[in-house]
Amino acid sequence: MKSLNTLPDTVTGTYDDIMLRINSFSEEDRGIAYRILSWIILAFRPLRIGELIYVLEFVKGDETIDLNDCLSRHEILSLCQGLVIVEQESGKLRLVREFLYFNL
Repeated sequence: MKSLNTLPDTVTGTYDDIMLRINSFSEEDRGIAYRILSWIILAFRPLRIGELIYVLEFVKGDETIDLNDCLSRHEILSLCQGLVIVEQESGKLRLVREFLYFNL
């Protein structure tokens, strides 16, 4: 019950708390979270989870992509702390709320 008393009163406050959690990650994890959010926000079309995993590996600059060493769906969603969901039917990634595209 105590934790309910500490919840933010506004949606903006909730997102501020999420961003504080992301910013408290290690430098590497924080960078990955920001890259994930950037790809989702700036993509010309919604990306599927597999496409995002591939592009995250591709931009590392390695000569080969080791699919056994990629981020998992769970890791991607965990790093984004609830800001990102995977649509059930299409498998496409999107922000949990559309107005985040303009506020992040």
